[in-house]
Formats: sequence, structure tokens, C-alpha cells
Amino acid sequence: MRYSNYGVIVSAILVLLALGLLFFKGFSLGIDFAGGSLVQVRYAQNAPIKEVRDLFEKEARFKGMQVSEFGSKEEILIKFPFVETAENEDLNAIVANILKPSGDFEIRKFDTVGPRVGSELKEKGILSLILALMAIMVYVSFRYEWRFALASVVALMHDVILVASSVIVFKIDMNLEVIAALLTLIGYSINDTIIIFDRIREEMLSQKTKNAIQAIDEAISSTLTRTL
Repeated sequence: MRYSNYGVIVSAILVLLALGLLFFKGFSLGIDFAGGSLVQVRYAQNAPIKEVRDLFEKEARFKGMQVSEFGSKEEILIKFPFVETAENEDLNAIVANILKPSGDFEIRKFDTVGPRVGSELKEKGILSLILALMAIMVYVSFRYEWRFALASVVALMHDVILVASSVIVFKIDMNLEVIAALLTLIGYSINDTIIIFDRIREEMLSQKTKNAIQAIDEAISSTLTRTL
């Protein structure tokens, strides 16, 4: 516990920086939430990423598209915002036609999400995170006293805020996979927190110590290896 003050200061600074990123920069929404299309293309040779990018940039309707390598040098992932098409237009065929000059290729996956569906998915994703935090607080309140519940939620918020800000730092699109990762993080975090709380309670009830600070120190020390 002698380093606890330093730990609190470092955590507080990191959380403040993370909140600054979340509020002032914000997330780059992926196709799942913003709407748009994702195309996975495999070439017979090394994928000509620059040529593909140049071909799409000639088309005004595909403004804001992104091309990146996917898994191997032969495969690429093309992402672009939602494109309005006429009833007789096939977006898959339009993309294939644009890619024709780039070489021998195969479109392996083509997914499109409309803006309305993306908005609904975003709302449900945020709601799932809020409900998970509320359910955890209720559970811990029943199992322990309210102070433990509050501490567990603070610990969860700390973990979620820092990881969410890293999504911005590393320029990762916010999508359903990221939401799933955050929910998984919440699960692991609360599991570890409950184990530490159990050890604190055991230490407090044992004859070895009656000091709360010493009990917390012993509990954290005995579970640190598992936490890491």
C-alpha cells in the first residue's frame, strides 16, 4: 500500500487524458454504426492497394472510402460510407466494374449496413454497456455492502474508459466487435474485483488482521499474480 498514492495519481492522470480524448476527439464510427459497405477482395497476385484507391477516388459517390491489407498481401478490405443507388443498380456489380482494371480478383464478401440500421445498432450497443454496469452494481450490492458495489463500478469505469480511449489512440473504428470486447473486459474486470473483495473479507474476518488497509494490502498482494 506504500505505493497506493502514486498509483491513484497515475490512474487519475490517465483517466483525465482518456476522458479528454473521448469528449474532444471522439470515436471514428465503423460501418456497423455509421452505415456503409465493406468489401473483402482477394487477388491472384499481390493486391494493388494504391491502384484500387486511385480507381475509387475517380468516383465521386465513393468519397471517404478506405483500402487496407487484410490478412495477407493478396487480400484487401474496402470500406466506404453508405451509397445511394437506383432500384436497377447493383452496388456489388458497380464495385466489381470499378475494380476490373486492377487485375484478376474475387469478391469474397460484400456487406452493407444502412444508416438507420447503423443508428439502431449504436443505440443498442451503448444500452448493453449501461445495462451491464447496472446489473453488476446490483449484484455486488446484494453480495457485499454498498461501498464494495461503488468501488467495483469505479474500477470498471476506470478499465472501460482507458480501453475505450485506446481505441481512439490506435485509430480503430468503433463497431460491434469493439462493443463485444468492452463487454468481455467488463466480465473479466468484475470477476477479478470480486475475487479481491472475497480475499479482503476473509482477511477482515480472520484473526490475523483487523486493520482495513492491511487487509486490502494482503488481498491485492495475494491475487496480483492472477490479476496480471
